[in-house]
Amino acid sequence: MLEYTTLALVLDKEVVNEADARVFFYTEDLGLVIGKAISAFKIKAKLNAHLEPFNLARVRLVCKNQILIIDALCEQRFKGGVAEFQKLATMAKFLKEALLPGQADQGLWAEVMKFFTTGGNEKELIASFGFEPSLAVCAYCGDQPKIFLARDYSFLCKRCFDLTPKEAWLNSYIQF
Repeated sequence: MLEYTTLALVLDKEVVNEADARVFFYTEDLGLVIGKAISAFKIKAKLNAHLEPFNLARVRLVCKNQILIIDALCEQRFKGGVAEFQKLATMAKFLKEALLPGQADQGLWAEVMKFFTTGGNEKELIASFGFEPSLAVCAYCGDQPKIFLARDYSFLCKRCFDLTPKEAWLNSYIQF
């Protein structure tokens, strides 16, 4: 049985078996981690508030047959208006889909923290993944892109983006 204590950014939380939660973290030391919080959704659960998306929390994980979240303490909550929340939600969804579990990267951690703490620049964060917006062209017409589709990792200009069906990019695009 291994035990880890690390700083983690909560990306997402899903319900499992009525009371349990599957929590997606991006950690400084372990990269993307998918852990299970037992009884997180019960009325007297103490972990639930600390494991909300966009919280920066110090977590204690135990790896037995699966990764269990034993303890969590929120150190910082990322707040803002509707526009900031949508920006953070889109980036968290992108991180959840683009990262592989167990692949730690100190440079990427610094970029992610910069983005979530200061409101950062989407272009810089996308570029740290290797998708350089200044070198990209629109996937359809070849113009200068203004939008990154996180769903299929492609760039679009504003005109082509407006012509695509809304279901194709709903809640999974980053505009810069």
